[in-house]
Amino acid sequence: MLSLGRIRTIQVMVAGEVMNPGTYTLPSLATLMHALYLSGGVSDIGSLRNIKLYRKGQIVATVDIYDYLLSGKLPKNVMLRDGDLVIVPTCNSMVKIEGKVRRPMLYEMLTGERLSDLIRYAGDFVGGADHRRVMVVRLTAGKLQSFIVESASSDDFVLKDGDEISVGGGINRYENRV
Repeated sequence: MLSLGRIRTIQVMVAGEVMNPGTYTLPSLATLMHALYLSGGVSDIGSLRNIKLYRKGQIVATVDIYDYLLSGKLPKNVMLRDGDLVIVPTCNSMVKIEGKVRRPMLYEMLTGERLSDLIRYAGDFVGGADHRRVMVVRLTAGKLQSFIVESASSDDFVLKDGDEISVGGGINRYENRV
């Protein structure tokens, strides 16, 4: 049996859009998630999708926290070393989804992500949702545009910053009544 008496410590700097940026003293076995936790977490305008870890001036890893938050997988929970720098940039693209989905809220989207990705992030449709037709409202050149996206097209519909998605319910019409 092996036991460690004392674990050495390292110093890691966390900067950017976190609640408490600064230099933190961590155990040498600490990961990127430990550093984010100690810094108070990502701020409201911080990116959860593009966190960068620098070591000796070079990017060692770019981490997307959505995999961890949505499915419990964190393949890049990178071990930290003394002198590492964690940078949390501002998020680039925020999209709002509301209505008949399990987690209606704002989501950060990466360039090229589609409506089907957003619906997956939102936990999919709830019972009674009209998933055959989803409304998207987009501000383009100062004017609002609305799109009705059929379910077959959700894999093709690319979202843009500021899009607002609404998933309605079915109408209250009975099939077997007069």
